Amino acid sequence: MRRAALALAAAACALGAKQPEAATREAGHGKPRKKYGKPYPETKAACGVVMFGTGDDYIQYSARNAQRIAALAPGKNWCAAQPDLDRVLVVYFHDNKKADTLVRKGLGGAAPRFELFYLGTRAKPRMAKFEALPGTKRWARDYKWLRPQYYKRSPFRTTLNMDGDAVPCGARLVEAFRAFAESKAAVAGLWHVGASYSGLNTGFMAWDKEKADPLLAAWADDMRRAILANRTIRHDQPSLA
Repeated sequence: MRRAALALAAAACALGAKQPEAATREAGHGKPRKKYGKPYPETKAACGVVMFGTGDDYIQYSARNAQRIAALAPGKNWCAAQPDLDRVLVVYFHDNKKADTLVRKGLGGAAPRFELFYLGTRAKPRMAKFEALPGTKRWARDYKWLRPQYYKRSPFRTTLNMDGDAVPCGARLVEAFRAFAESKAAVAGLWHVGASYSGLNTGFMAWDKEKADPLLAAWADDMRRAILANRTIRHDQPSLA
């Protein structure tokens, strides 16, 4: 793990980049494509950002950050695997049937410049190769199970996950992708230090989809075992440590 690799781009900013008015086709506003016979994000690129939301208030709030990221115009050569990519594409995963309305409200009526992708329910996910929540019990934080699932099925070769409270610091965000490419690592992110957990902070984490696949699979396996044994989990990060 590289603790400092993404530090520059993780710096918080009070204001995001100014958002251009015109939306583009690459943002994935059409119908989801199919993969393994099930819906899969339409957005395609070698590098991109994923986000996730479930609660009404959180989706409204974090949609603004997704919009800021999708509005960035960093120029070319920030994505090593696709040098001509001049935008930061964003896929926002969610399991809230009201998300379209909530996002519009959060954006003050503006159209989202990012792809909003519905995962389905915990018990009946609709995304390709997405595993249902283990067991039959539901609890307040069972959405934590979804994290390794959408990490594994990101549509980007190199992915940066950003939680809704990780505010993008303008075009400096792409420095995270440059630093990650130079590191040659499978996974990199900021380091979380706390009383109950010290380890990788998945709220701002980058990974190479191919290199990180064994780690992400093991993460999901550990979470599954914990859920089946305890019928609940509170956090997703300890299973990754």
